[in-house]
Amino acid sequence: MLLNNLAVASVNNISMQVTIVNKNGEKVATDQISSLEIYEDVGSKVNRINNPQENPYTFTSLTQGHRYLVKVYVNGMYSGASKWISANSNSSTTVTIFDGGHMRFKVAKDNGYTVIDGAMVTIMSPDGKVWRSGETEKGYTPWFYLQPTTQSSEYYLAEFIYGRQTIYQQLKLKVEPLSSKEYKIVSTLSSRVSDFTVNLYDENARKITEGDGKSTILLFDRKYTLLGEKTLDRKGNAIWTKLLPGDYFVEVYYKPKDAMHGEYWGSSLIVVKSNAPNLMQFKKRVPYINGINTDQKDGSISVNVLNPDSRSFATSVRLIIDRDKEAPYDLDKLSESTEIGAKQTSTFNFKFEPNGKGTYHMYVIVQIDLGGGSATDQMGWKPVFTYKN
Repeated sequence: MLLNNLAVASVNNISMQVTIVNKNGEKVATDQISSLEIYEDVGSKVNRINNPQENPYTFTSLTQGHRYLVKVYVNGMYSGASKWISANSNSSTTVTIFDGGHMRFKVAKDNGYTVIDGAMVTIMSPDGKVWRSGETEKGYTPWFYLQPTTQSSEYYLAEFIYGRQTIYQQLKLKVEPLSSKEYKIVSTLSSRVSDFTVNLYDENARKITEGDGKSTILLFDRKYTLLGEKTLDRKGNAIWTKLLPGDYFVEVYYKPKDAMHGEYWGSSLIVVKSNAPNLMQFKKRVPYINGINTDQKDGSISVNVLNPDSRSFATSVRLIIDRDKEAPYDLDKLSESTEIGAKQTSTFNFKFEPNGKGTYHMYVIVQIDLGGGSATDQMGWKPVFTYKN
C-alpha cells in the first residue's frame, strides 16, 4: 500500500518552471507581473497565481501525461502565453511578453493654455492597482511605459489630482504596442486668481488685531517654498491677493505686547478656490497653558498644558519666579520634556522655596522641541506668593 502511494505521488509531482522576459530577453520585475494562469489539456484553468513573488516561477504538483499552457498578465493586462507543453517530466519554458507603448500627458488649467506644475497623474488597472504615477513639470508628465491592451475588454484608468482636488474626470485609455501617444488634458482647475484672508484667534477664541502684538504669517506653496509674509492689520486681517487656486501652507508666529518671547502657533494647509470665500480662522495648533494651580503652604505650582492638535509634541515648561521681575531670578527652572499626545493634557509640577520676604511673581513659558526650544505660549508676570517673614 505504501509503495502504491509513493507511485501516485511521483506521477503527480511534475513541475514546470516559467520565466517571463521582455523582447530584449530581460526578466520582467515581479512587481509588474499581475498574475499567471495555467491551463490543462483542452483549456480548463487549473490555477491562478496573483502577484507572484518570483521570476522564474515554478508550478508544482502537475499531473504527468497532460499538456499545460501558461498565460501571463503584466500591468493587469494579458501579455502573452507559453506553448502547450507535455508534462512527461520536469520542464521549463520562457514567455516573452508583448511590446508595450508609451504615453504622457500635458495638463492645463481651464483656459486650455496655462499649464499646471505639480499635478499628479496616476495610471491604474480597472481593479484600482496603480502601475504608474508622476507629477507634471512645466505641464508635462514623464513618459509612462505600459503593457498594451490587446483584449477588447482591457483598458487603463487615468486619474488627475492637484493637491487634494480631482481636476479631471477618470479617463479610460487603450495602449497599442510600440506606440507613443501624448494626451492634452484641459482640467477644471481655474486660471483665475483669488484673494485669501487669514484671521488669528487665541485659545479663548478672541480675535487678534494689530494692536495686540506683532504677528508674522508666512505663506508657502505646495512644495514649501516661501512665497512671502504678512502681518495683521488693525482689523485683524492678513490678506494675500492674486493667488492662483491650489494648495498652500501658512505658518503663524506671534509676540504679544510686553512678552519675553515670540510664539510659534503652528502651521496649516490652506486650499485656495476660485469663486468661493477664501478665509482661514487660524487658532493656535500647538500646546498652550490650560490652567495653573498654586499652594503657598508647600510652594507647589502645577501648570496644565493642553495640546489641541492631532499630532503629539515633545513639550516642556519653563517657570520663572522673582520679586523684582528682573534677572537674575529667584527661580528659573525648565521641566523635563514630556510627549503630549493629540488632544491631551499634561501637568508639569514645580516646587518653590522662598529666599526672603516679599511678593513673588511668576512667568510661565510653554515650549516644544523643533530642533531647539520654540515658545508656543506664555503667561506674563503675575503675583503668586507673598511672604511676610
